[in-house]
Amino acid sequence: MALIVLDSDAAAAFAAHIGATDASAAALATHPAIYAAVEAAVNAGNSTLSRPEQIKCFSILPAFWEPGGEEITPTM
Repeated sequence: MALIVLDSDAAAAFAAHIGATDASAAALATHPAIYAAVEAAVNAGNSTLSRPEQIKCFSILPAFWEPGGEEITPTM
């Protein structure tokens, strides 16, 4: 399983593009248009990988990971 974190800047721009009223990470992680876009990107990435390397399932995390936070070091 792959855990996917949305980029805060790209997610805000995409949310504005699709007319989402709530641009929070939690709301966007469950938005059908966001899920479809991520799924299309995963499928595109999988097309260049061998079967054992491919992502079989994924989950979009309901939080943005920012540099300097608990998940990412300041240098990423």
